[in-house]
Amino acid sequence: MLQTVIEAIVAYAATNIDDLLVSLLFFAQAKSRKEDWQIVFGKYLGIALLTAISILGVYGLSFLPLGLLPAWLGIKELRDKAEDKEAAPLGQRNWTAAVALVTLANGGDNVGVYIPLFVGHSVQELLLVSLVFLLLTGIWAWLGQKIARWPRLQAMILGRQKLVTAWLYFSLSAYIFLKAYC
Repeated sequence: MLQTVIEAIVAYAATNIDDLLVSLLFFAQAKSRKEDWQIVFGKYLGIALLTAISILGVYGLSFLPLGLLPAWLGIKELRDKAEDKEAAPLGQRNWTAAVALVTLANGGDNVGVYIPLFVGHSVQELLLVSLVFLLLTGIWAWLGQKIARWPRLQAMILGRQKLVTAWLYFSLSAYIFLKAYC
């Protein structure tokens, strides 16, 4: 059991360092506790989906290429900026779906690590790994929120909100495709 917990911690940390940086962008733009909770819920939803996809992958089921999701979000950000300069700031939107989609799209490495990790584990061990992932998601969200509240970082992100967000989505999409196909 201890070995399973250690494997889960190492796998989660190794595959979610980049996701912590993505979380910083979201938390830096949140303007209320409600928005913070939407981001946290989105993180949990995204990690739960990645875990479920990985468990399904153990049983030979396939899924769609996830690298297109951040590109779609980047196009949406630029389109929103071009259509309406007075549009509501990103911080006034519901964050849950966007955060879950970005977490999911950025999770190719998660799935690539989790599927081999999950092979050979019993249902009880998979439940334990899932529980560890849920606990670590909370810790990651808390850490991302605390770092994002650093005044200089927050001012830099908020000063160029739409462009930073679109750039992040396009960069994430390119990173996912390069990692997958190069």
